[in-house]
Amino acid sequence: MPVVSASLQNLKNRYPAKNIQLIGVINDADESNWTQFISEKKLDSWLNLKSQDSKRKYQEDFNAYSNPSYFLINKSGDVILKTFNNKSIEELINR
Repeated sequence: MPVVSASLQNLKNRYPAKNIQLIGVINDADESNWTQFISEKKLDSWLNLKSQDSKRKYQEDFNAYSNPSYFLINKSGDVILKTFNNKSIEELINR
């Protein structure tokens, strides 16, 4: 996560007009581990969403059963990339 976060933060800094937002979805009802992890790794630029869905339907919707999973989502809410790949992300940002 720290490497991914640094890479995405770099893209966010290079393209400030693109309004890039980093979002983490917490799968665990107890968010203390995540809170401790982001604090230790200084990942404070992330918006952390805690799932309220005990059945985790979003996992089925996004086909995301492993952690971590990465998605690039456009302004319309469409998933346009389902992997972490700097080159692909930058190409999509520059479209």
